[in-house]
Amino acid sequence: MRICMFGAYQHDDERNRIFFKALQSADLACVECHSRLPSTSRRYRQLYQRYQEVAQDGVDAIYVGKIGHGDVPLAWALGRRYGVPVFFDAFVSMFDTYVNDRQRHGRYSAKALYYYLLDYQAAHLAQHVVLDTTAHIDYFARTFHVNRHKFRLLPIGADDTVFFPQQDPAVTLVDTPLSVLFIGTYIPLHGVDVILRAAKILQTQNVDVTFRLLGKGQTYPAMRRMATDLDLVNVRFEDPVPLEELPMAMAGADILLGIFGVSNKAHNVVPNKAYQAIAMRKPLITADTPASREVFTQRQDAFLCPPGDPVALAGAVKTLCEDPQLRQSIAQQGYDLFQRSFSIAQIGVRLKAMLQA
Repeated sequence: MRICMFGAYQHDDERNRIFFKALQSADLACVECHSRLPSTSRRYRQLYQRYQEVAQDGVDAIYVGKIGHGDVPLAWALGRRYGVPVFFDAFVSMFDTYVNDRQRHGRYSAKALYYYLLDYQAAHLAQHVVLDTTAHIDYFARTFHVNRHKFRLLPIGADDTVFFPQQDPAVTLVDTPLSVLFIGTYIPLHGVDVILRAAKILQTQNVDVTFRLLGKGQTYPAMRRMATDLDLVNVRFEDPVPLEELPMAMAGADILLGIFGVSNKAHNVVPNKAYQAIAMRKPLITADTPASREVFTQRQDAFLCPPGDPVALAGAVKTLCEDPQLRQSIAQQGYDLFQRSFSIAQIGVRLKAMLQA
């Protein structure tokens, strides 16, 4: 089977990297029709010319990579002309991301309408829409009035050639001090404010734990101010590091954090960092949402707490700090879950079945 990866996707994006490696793992051939030209007309021209070249040797499916909403119309036209099915890896709703979650634009603004129509058009034109959770599929089907039969489920997973256990045992079995690590870009979805308020609660309770917040982004300045206002001494802000250095940073932590925001998007996704945590055999704390319940079981392979609830998060951290056996059990069962369902090899199996169905 010969797959054409199509659009303006980024090669260094985690979803796309995993896609390419999963294809290779599943022994599926891949050719690329790729252009990063900012002008839509010029990019379309380049993609069209490239597709004509690769189509000479046959293409079995066009796969529009993350985030290729704007490239779906051309992929649809080429699919119709050559009789090839089009898969669209939506990954996110642009409307939900920029209007609801990040609140960059008003809900009834012209830009909001633009993003809504971008999602709507892409989801309706593609023959198959690929998303990471059933909760996300429910959101797309409901919000953009798309037939549920079009959707295909493909979890994000993690690149286990990069993220794997770095030490043995995976979890430090001393009582204190413990290191709790968050990695992210400070978008509202992450709920960094919840992490800071939880840190304050634990500081007040004299729990000997250090929170390390690695990264920068949208709400970073506001979160630095909040940490100052809360007079936090158990929080360290750290600069972002390259991908190849992330595993070592994660290996030095006793507990890894997922997301804790309260937006629709936070309820619909399981982030990269959650899969990376379990791939490294680390105990994960993340929000208890419909999406996370699709993947995790409470206190077995992750510790789930209500989103937007610093008291619950503080309680989860304290529980794991005081119970090294539970930390180790969650870490091991999370790793076992990853190996069964979310490694590159397993994503490859799912991907092959999806493309050949």
